[in-house]
Amino acid sequence: MLNIILNDKAETARQKNIRMEVSIGKIRLGHMKDMDVTTVFANLLDNALEAAEGSGDKRYITVKADAFREFSVVKICNSYDPALKKDGKDTEHRGIGLGNVRQTLQRCGGGMDIEEKDREFAVSITIPGPVGDAAETG
Repeated sequence: MLNIILNDKAETARQKNIRMEVSIGKIRLGHMKDMDVTTVFANLLDNALEAAEGSGDKRYITVKADAFREFSVVKICNSYDPALKKDGKDTEHRGIGLGNVRQTLQRCGGGMDIEEKDREFAVSITIPGPVGDAAETG
């Protein structure tokens, strides 16, 4: 499911002249429902596309994901124009999307952190592996 979402969003980025780099390691999401994977990744990437599109000349999105101990860790960074946030143009859409992501991650036992600095917005998420992973690995 994640591959489908990433390919779709990468094509959208290409069409909007947004540079998108994706690096996916050995994350495990097979225990998540397809709807939960879609809720998390489609919302985060839609928000990143929207923000990057309005960020001027240096439009980019990076997606990095890998396993760390029994967790899948994902970081999505994108360019954005802080002035749009101040004008309230993206506040409603972004807030609703991130709220859905946060709820979905909490149901899965995961979490989310958000950072904004300079002209970059970053969301880091953690998703625990399947039940029993910690006992199997150590």
